Amino acid sequence: MSLCRQCGAELYGPFCSQCGAAQTPEPEMASDPNAPDIPDFLGAFTACFRKYASPHGRASRSEFWFFALWFFIANFFLRLITVVVFFGPSAVFHFSLLGALDKRTLIALQLFWLAFFIPLCFAACRRLHDAGKSSEILWIGLFIMLVFYVAIEIATRENPLEGGGWIPGAALAYKGIFTAVMSFLLAAPPTPGPNEWGPEPKKRQ
Repeated sequence: MSLCRQCGAELYGPFCSQCGAAQTPEPEMASDPNAPDIPDFLGAFTACFRKYASPHGRASRSEFWFFALWFFIANFFLRLITVVVFFGPSAVFHFSLLGALDKRTLIALQLFWLAFFIPLCFAACRRLHDAGKSSEILWIGLFIMLVFYVAIEIATRENPLEGGGWIPGAALAYKGIFTAVMSFLLAAPPTPGPNEWGPEPKKRQ
């Protein structure tokens, strides 16, 4: 229902039937030219690599989740191609064989994975900003995860027969909880309008 801005009567046309005032449409607020874009699937890839290690600003849900999909696709096909190249087509999907690769090949795979993981982390940082949340929980959570992996490596070297004892199980449980919490936060709706981290992402025409 539209009401006259002059007298508050119900409107049935461009002029008020009660006071005769013309009802000009309210001017639309100009969008912020500095507002980040809401990209499509391909645009998310270029946007996240363009802002490779930038924690500044905001990222829409589509920007983060599209790039997360890029990350998982790239990781899957990298592992798949590596297994086929080094162990033959019959070993396809046997990803456990990756542990048998030589050290240089494993380092190359890890560097390629890291090249995607870094922009994914910073996209998550900007996505949290878009939802009005601090990114500290992300960095603290990742640091704890790193501590677990270092502890597993040290424990495994000191006592290979025990395989790290209770630490791998604790790390797996923590990883599951952390992933669930972060997925919930990263799927949160954006704060409307600008917030302390910048303007709201807009869909470009």
